[in-house]
Amino acid sequence: MPNLAILARRISRDHASRLYWCSRELTDKCILSSLDNVSVFPALVFASRAEGSLNLGETLPEANLSKDFLVALNQKLGLNKPIADAGALTKWTFDVFHYFYAILWAPSYRTRYGGELSSDFPRLPLTGDLELFRALAKLGGELVALHLLESPKLDKPRSEFIGGGNREVEKASWSKNTVWIDKAQTTGFRGVPEAVWNFHIGGYQVCEKWLKDRKGRTLLNDDIAHYHKIVIALSETIRVMAEIDKVIDNHGNGKETMMMHESLKDIAKEIEATGKPKRMRVRRLLTLVGQERRGKQVTRAIRRLLRRHRLKCHPDFANVHIDSPVWLTLGLKLGRPPRDAAPQDYEPIEPIQLQGVDAASDLEEEVEPHISSIEIDDHTDVEEMVPENGESELGEQVELTTESEEREVVVTIRKGIPAADRPPMLVRRNEPVHRALTQMMDKDFSQLVVANSEHARVEGIFSWQSYGQAILAGRQPERVQDCMSNHFAVVNEETALFDAVREVIHHEVLVVRSKDNRLCGIVTQLDVAEVFIDLAEPFLFLGQIENHLRDLVERMRLTAEELHSLADERDITRADIARVDDLTLGELIRAIQNPEFWQRLGLNHDRTILLNRLERVRKIRNRIMHFDADGIAPPEKCYLKETRRILQEL
Repeated sequence: MPNLAILARRISRDHASRLYWCSRELTDKCILSSLDNVSVFPALVFASRAEGSLNLGETLPEANLSKDFLVALNQKLGLNKPIADAGALTKWTFDVFHYFYAILWAPSYRTRYGGELSSDFPRLPLTGDLELFRALAKLGGELVALHLLESPKLDKPRSEFIGGGNREVEKASWSKNTVWIDKAQTTGFRGVPEAVWNFHIGGYQVCEKWLKDRKGRTLLNDDIAHYHKIVIALSETIRVMAEIDKVIDNHGNGKETMMMHESLKDIAKEIEATGKPKRMRVRRLLTLVGQERRGKQVTRAIRRLLRRHRLKCHPDFANVHIDSPVWLTLGLKLGRPPRDAAPQDYEPIEPIQLQGVDAASDLEEEVEPHISSIEIDDHTDVEEMVPENGESELGEQVELTTESEEREVVVTIRKGIPAADRPPMLVRRNEPVHRALTQMMDKDFSQLVVANSEHARVEGIFSWQSYGQAILAGRQPERVQDCMSNHFAVVNEETALFDAVREVIHHEVLVVRSKDNRLCGIVTQLDVAEVFIDLAEPFLFLGQIENHLRDLVERMRLTAEELHSLADERDITRADIARVDDLTLGELIRAIQNPEFWQRLGLNHDRTILLNRLERVRKIRNRIMHFDADGIAPPEKCYLKETRRILQEL
C-alpha cells in the first residue's frame, strides 16, 4: 500500500513558510533547503517496515494519529459514528493529511503564522465545518498529486521546447516567458510564466535549480518531457494555493473558524472561558499587532493593548528572545496569577502529535513571512495605532505608563540569545556517570548543569569534554562529581548581551538565572556564534548587493561629470566623487534609474522591476543599520539573498 508523508522542519534559518513538502519514501535531509533538515511524518505506520521505506507489503497499516485526536476531530465535524472498517480508516487518515497539506500551503496561513513557522513545527487549525474540511482536503489531495508528479493534468504540456539545435545546458535564464538553457538564448522552453520561473519550494527556485543541476548535460527527450511536467505542476500549485484561500474566504465564517484572524480580544475571551493561559511565542504576539520587531514605541503600545484587554504576559515579552514562548493570563480584574508563577507552571498547548521519522540524517535542533498592518517606529505616535479591522485598540484614555516601561529596552542575554531562555537539564553530583551520559545522548545535549534544583547553587558542568578529559587523565569516573568542570560562570538574565559575550569567550559556558533566581538557560560559545551569524548575515548580503551594483555601474563607463550628476547637489560632502567606489547605495540606484545609463548595459531585463526591488532593499538597509537583537524578518533576509542572486546573474 503506498504511504504518504508530510515533510516539515521544526526550526528554520530561512524560507520558513516554504519548508513543507510530501513524499511516499524517506527523503534526503536537505530536500527543501541546504540550511534546514526535515522530519518525515507518515500518514500510516506499520508493525515493521522495509529499511529506508515508508511502505510495507504484508502487515496492516495503522493511522499515525492518536485515537483521541480522531475521536475529537470526528465530534468536531459532527461525525459521531466511529470509523471501524480498516480501509475506511485509512482513507479518512489520508483525507486528514490532505487537509493538513492544504493548510500548510494556504497563503493566508503562511503569512499569518510566518514568524512561528520559523521556530517550531506547524500548529494546524481545525475547522468544525465538514463541508469546508472536505473542500480543503480535496485541494490538498490535488497538491499532493501535483507535487508527486502523479496528477493526470501533467500529461498535456503547456510549454514548448524551441531551438532544437544544441540541447546542452549552458546557463539557465528567463526572459519573455521563455526559460533558456544556452547563453545565446536560442534554445529553451517557451510558455513559462514569470511566476512559475520564480517559484520557490524551500530554498530552491525549482525551474532554475533543475537545470543548474544538469549543467553540461545534453537534454534527452525524457528530460524535456519531465521539465514540461514541472512547469505544469508549479503553475497548478500557484492556482490551487489561491483557490485554498478563496475557499476559506468564501465559506461563511471560514477565516474565523480557521483562526486566521486571532486578536488579543479573542485571546482574552478564550482565557476567560477556559480558565487556561494562552501560550504563544513573542514573534506571534508581535504579528497580532502587525509588527515584526520590538522597538521602544512598539513595546509601549503592546503593553497598553495588553492592559486594555486585562492580559498579563509571563515572562515579560520585552525581556526574552523573540522566538521564546510566553504565557498570557487574565490580569488584575479577573484574577491575577500567583506572583511566583513561572512559565513551566503553565501547561503548554501542544500541536497535533504525529510519530516523526527522522530523515536520512540526524535532525538538527538549533534555531523562522511577515505581516505589517500597523506602521510603528520610533517617530510614530502610538495613539495612531489602528488594527486591520479599523477599530482602535487603545481606547479613548491613555493609561499611565510605568517608568520601567518607558525606558529604552536593553538588549540582554536572555533577549538576544535563544539558548538563554531554554531551561537546562539538571543532574545531581552523585548521579552515576552512565545515567548522565545517557540523558545527554537522549536529548542530544553537549552538557548538563550540576545542581540539585533550579533554585540551588550550580556546582559544576558535566559535559562530553569534561568526561573525555577525565578518561584521558587515566581516571575511571563513576559519579558526575568525579568529572564535572568548574569552568563556567553564572550571570543574571539582565546581563547586557555584549558583556555576556565577553564572559562566554572566557568561561566557555554561561549559566543564566532569571530575576527570581531560577536557572533559565545555558549559553555556550556555539550559541553566541549562531546568533551573531544570524545578525551579521544581512550586512553581508547588503555588502554583496552593493558590490554587484558597482560592477553594473562600472560597465556603464560613466564620465566624471556623469558620476557627479548622481550625487545630491545640496550635500556638500558628496562633491568629491571621483570613481564608482565613492558612490553610496542611493547613488548607485540613481544610476540604474537613468534610462540612458541603463541602455549602455545592453540588458533585456525590465528596469522598472529591478528598481522596485532595489527600493525595497534600500528600505531594509535603513532599518538594519540600527542594531536590534530581533534582527530582520525571515522574508526580508530571503529578499536580500534573492536580490544578491539576481544581480550576480546580471
